[in-house]
Amino acid sequence: MSTVGPVYEAIIGVKDLAAAERYWAEMGYRPVARGELDAATAEQLYGWPRAARALRLQNGETAEYSLVRLLEWEELRPGRAADFPPISLAMRWSAALVDGVVDLYDSFLEGAAAGEPWQVNRLVRAWMGSPDEPPGFFRRPIVMREFLVTGPETRQVFFGRTGFTRPGYGRVWPSSPRGVSPFTHHGVVLPAEQSLSWFCDVLGLERRGGRELSDQQEGARTHLELRPGQRVLYTQLGAPGFPEGLLFIFQPLAPAPDGREVCRPGGQGVTLFSFRTGDLAGVLAASQALGGQVTPICRNEFGEPAAAVVLPAGVWWQLIGTSARPSG
Repeated sequence: MSTVGPVYEAIIGVKDLAAAERYWAEMGYRPVARGELDAATAEQLYGWPRAARALRLQNGETAEYSLVRLLEWEELRPGRAADFPPISLAMRWSAALVDGVVDLYDSFLEGAAAGEPWQVNRLVRAWMGSPDEPPGFFRRPIVMREFLVTGPETRQVFFGRTGFTRPGYGRVWPSSPRGVSPFTHHGVVLPAEQSLSWFCDVLGLERRGGRELSDQQEGARTHLELRPGQRVLYTQLGAPGFPEGLLFIFQPLAPAPDGREVCRPGGQGVTLFSFRTGDLAGVLAASQALGGQVTPICRNEFGEPAAAVVLPAGVWWQLIGTSARPSG
């Protein structure tokens, strides 16, 4: 049985809570909880002694995983995650299925052309049919299209399918104005020397696959912005019984920019992922045994028992205590 469930939240530091809420409403997310944190508690839980206002957002009826938590800090840390390339240590992003991926891509391009602060990577089209049956005019398209967009407080991958489905992976709720699903998976960049035993042995996540990526692959080159000759190890992890809310770990095989100081609580952008567990104290003790640093258990912005774990490589995570273990 899994100790934790899927990735519960992408936690995002923002300058303006109302403006961020408006953006995420376009993605289909609505408020389900509001809260506040005083500076003293924030220092205990996040290592950043500033007060914060919080908003938890949920897409459709997906409540067990892939939520968004917005944190409007009294003062943000210097720097921001968006100024770093995707393959930088501690960088994070999230991905979602889109019913009209080309339309959404055009909207971001139009916004960028109008002066809005979007960096929109090229839309990549990949043939998903059998390699023995190449595409042609008389063969219906079996393709996936995806693109990466980076804003001051967001980094997201959007993908769409034509001619095939993947049941259980990407559900678009009717309430989403742009036809965007809850997050199917999340990415994080860790140093190559960081063992994955914490994720597998402590959190109970299972490996779902992985391989080596390089600039020779169009998707990796475009979305991860890989330089010529750059190689990255890629591992998929998921909670047993859950097809979504996966965690994709990327580990560069050569020195990469270091974003650990800005991509931590108190920073602007996607700075943290959270998990829920029915055994908070046990997970914290096991994390310490593997060399992780842990913060004291205290009440987070929503009154939930929570604590942070900082892996030996210096990347932060939040654990939230629940009365029962998540079930798939």
